[in-house]
Amino acid sequence: MNSKILVNLLFFILVVFNSCSTNHNSDDAMSEDVETNYFTMGDSVFLERIESGLKNYFSKPKNNQALEVDYSQDYTYFEIESIDSMNDIYVIWSSFSMGSPCTGTQISTFNNNLKMIDCESFFTECDCPSECEGCGLKFITKHSYNAFDYTEITDKVQEYNASRSSECEDCDCIIEKDETTSEYLVKPDGQITVTNSYSTQAIVGSQYTQTIIESKSDSVNTTSQIIGIASIGRNKSSSKLKLWNNVFIEDIRANDNFKKEDYALVIPINAELPTLKLKIQKSDNSADVFENIINSQYWDYDNIQDGFSMNYPFEVALLSPTIKEAKLVDPVKINVLPKNVTADIVKAALDINQDNQADLLFCEFNCLDSLPIERGLHNTCNASYVWSNGKWSTLTRKNN
Repeated sequence: MNSKILVNLLFFILVVFNSCSTNHNSDDAMSEDVETNYFTMGDSVFLERIESGLKNYFSKPKNNQALEVDYSQDYTYFEIESIDSMNDIYVIWSSFSMGSPCTGTQISTFNNNLKMIDCESFFTECDCPSECEGCGLKFITKHSYNAFDYTEITDKVQEYNASRSSECEDCDCIIEKDETTSEYLVKPDGQITVTNSYSTQAIVGSQYTQTIIESKSDSVNTTSQIIGIASIGRNKSSSKLKLWNNVFIEDIRANDNFKKEDYALVIPINAELPTLKLKIQKSDNSADVFENIINSQYWDYDNIQDGFSMNYPFEVALLSPTIKEAKLVDPVKINVLPKNVTADIVKAALDINQDNQADLLFCEFNCLDSLPIERGLHNTCNASYVWSNGKWSTLTRKNN
């Protein structure tokens, strides 16, 4: 019994390697070939058949261009991942590599006579030296042995700047991304079909885009600062898609309106991400005040804390005009707080002179509390303070 199972498994391996090739022999010839050679499938003859089958597949034209694969590599491999049965149909998942930067996944179906019904092969898990190389991304999301999604994202580099060195890891770029995600289903008759497809486009920068790494401070006059907090928002047209349509700032609460054509620092709160410097597009605190965020780290962030979601992953502190050295400090560690202010209502505390003590505070609290206030959203009120001449003073509204 065990020997019969082994023979059938070896048969599957041989057939799957050749299943997606256009150069199939007839069923009779294939059966005769397998029957006369399965006893030697563990030797070099079998390995040659594997390579030959993969060569035939990868040499097929796609979009009028043959896929180029280096067959001289020693680490060519093929591995059966799973074999499942569905009525009288066998569904085989396998992985392969031809020594290229990408590995692949192949899904094949056979009837109970071990005759191939259908086959789909995909490149997945491709290596890429840098996000600015324009490599794109391809992967499979497996829901079950007979249902999966295939996602392909292509990159077109629009701008490329090696601003600090010639090394790609220090480069900045802006990429136009096109994503297509297709839903696949293995039907009861063994046919592998696309049941639905989704697509989107997005403009995304590198991990350095919009950061303040090389920015200079624009202001040191703390009494004219605008300070506040806001939420990072992200949306997409379908949950099936990996790419967000855009990443933006909304739900702004601040001590004053931001000034059009100026810039603001965006400092993540409880999220290990770089501080950004964004252009202000409107002179109010409604929607679309700031340019959209294209920094890739904000797009990819997935360390969601309690109380947040993938669509609203964290909050940020806002500061304008920008002061490059500004950083958040823990409100609990502030030596002196304004009268009637406790650490739990301090939503953003900024140190701007590198002494590890707060120089600017933004507080949010219940409107019934007795503090100098600006009425805000969510039935809350806010107050802002600046440390000057050894004491806290209220930041007053100056902009219309």
